[in-house]
Amino acid sequence: MALIKLTLAVLLLVVAAESRTITIYNKCPFTIWPGILGPGNPAGGGFKLDGGQARNIDVDDAWTAGRIWA
Repeated sequence: MALIKLTLAVLLLVVAAESRTITIYNKCPFTIWPGILGPGNPAGGGFKLDGGQARNIDVDDAWTAGRIWA
């Protein structure tokens, strides 16, 4: 059992070290279309986000700069 817990902890650490998560919240009552620009074209460059929704964008750990707008 201890080996399973150790293996799971190491796997979670490796996954966390290889990516970053950016969360975009739409607190407006209307739909917005956020755009995102950066290496690797995260989220395909943009997406629809209805009022009250949120979306997570995963980018790799090498992503050090980019732009997000709505």
